[in-house]
Amino acid sequence: MRALIPIAFFLLATLSAFAHRDRIEHPQALAIIFEPGDRATFVITNSVVTNITLHIGSKDYAIPAAECAKLRDIQFESVALLWNGSYKSATEADYFYLRFDMGTESAKAFGELPRVELVFKGRKFEEATIKKKTASDTWQYSKL
Repeated sequence: MRALIPIAFFLLATLSAFAHRDRIEHPQALAIIFEPGDRATFVITNSVVTNITLHIGSKDYAIPAAECAKLRDIQFESVALLWNGSYKSATEADYFYLRFDMGTESAKAFGELPRVELVFKGRKFEEATIKKKTASDTWQYSKL
């Protein structure tokens, strides 16, 4: 019986030497495509969004790097493109914006995550706002 223990230990040690560790490759960019062909591209570096570009019609609109640096834990399933409803498409609209929820479960207030809006007016970046729920039927807006 004593002879089996060293053999079993040798086999386990040998097997663990051949065990591998999975390599992890994180996304470097994520593109969200909207129905009319417009898209938002998020560039990700070390799990942090470093650049966001909106492609509306045939033009690209960049979110300033200083605004991107403030973004953490974006809930990508909530990303939406909105524009002035008087126009048929964002390409024609006088304003459009990218909206998404941001934060972890602990950031929820009254069951809602903070909501970010990245606004373009007159084809230029206008502002980044964040909206947080402060009561069951009240939201507070502020600059991001």
